[in-house]
Amino acid sequence: MSGYRLSPIRNKGWLRLGLTGAVGMIPYTAMEHAQGRFSEGAVGLQQAGEFLVGGMCVWLVIGFAMSWVLHGFAVKAHDDEDQEGSRHSSSSSHSPSPGPARPPAVSHGGGSKPH
Repeated sequence: MSGYRLSPIRNKGWLRLGLTGAVGMIPYTAMEHAQGRFSEGAVGLQQAGEFLVGGMCVWLVIGFAMSWVLHGFAVKAHDDEDQEGSRHSSSSSHSPSPGPARPPAVSHGGGSKPH
């Protein structure tokens, strides 16, 4: 049996994943700042802001890119047994072609007869 196999996450699902990841960067950046991963004072806040904006951009780019790449992506999947079965059935069930649709026209005299 043949069918179409779509991507694991539909194209709108990738966009939602990117948006969720971008929003998830806000608490992640806050936790990183609370653990002291950035410098102290204004420089640390600037580093945290750059980390937040960079992370959000990465997530959004991944979401939009995967959504664009997989837009309408489908792969026709065949089973090997089905392909072999269809080959055998098509060759064994081949019937002769029917005759002509109309019988040929017959002329009735009027000309010279061959000798």
